[in-house]
Amino acid sequence: MRVKLMFLFWRVWHHRNNIVHGDGKASVSVSIPFLQNYLSSFEDANVTLGSSKGKGLLYPSQSLVSSHVDVSKWLPPPAGAVSVCVDAGWDAVSKRAGSGAVIRDDQGSIIRSSWKFHPYCESAEEAEAKACLEGLHQLLHTNRIPGILETDCQRVVQTVISENFDRSPSWSIYLEIKDLLRTNPMLEIRKISRSSNHVAHGLAKLGKSGDVGILCGAIPICVSAAIAQNCIL
Repeated sequence: MRVKLMFLFWRVWHHRNNIVHGDGKASVSVSIPFLQNYLSSFEDANVTLGSSKGKGLLYPSQSLVSSHVDVSKWLPPPAGAVSVCVDAGWDAVSKRAGSGAVIRDDQGSIIRSSWKFHPYCESAEEAEAKACLEGLHQLLHTNRIPGILETDCQRVVQTVISENFDRSPSWSIYLEIKDLLRTNPMLEIRKISRSSNHVAHGLAKLGKSGDVGILCGAIPICVSAAIAQNCIL
């Protein structure tokens, strides 16, 4: 019961933050299924992290992160820079999509995390492009530069850096991304592997479920297990 109350209070605070810092469109009606799924993910993560005596860490710490550099894992940006990893989830039947973004500094510390629901996207490419645009907006909101936009979608990266006109239905979104990068020369975009983008992927799944949210200095608990498996410091 104590854990459920903590999640309820956290959800109330989330709606407050969405009104103050977000778009004010967070739906109360989706809170019940969201919290049920969230609690289930939280319990699964704690079972995984727990010891044989049933005792374990509530929040994964750096002590759970491997010290061996692995190119398949997320790597921090150069000293003095920050990175925003983005990803999208898309359903071909309903056309619903979600995007996720996590901003980290050169020490791997979380600066900001966000997840957003997109009620309609024509294609997976459009969802990925919207994720990149949303990630850039979040990064610029923190006023932290230089910065690197990281996505595992090669198509998006190629289109953004290309000088050629593209007839993609998502071209208007690409133009916004190009404009932001052009007017902020200390920002760049690059391709990363899908295996190093698990955290943003987890955030995108939250968005796809119909939820939106922003956390400063933290990520949702159900995604924190991915951090422990994904970051190399």
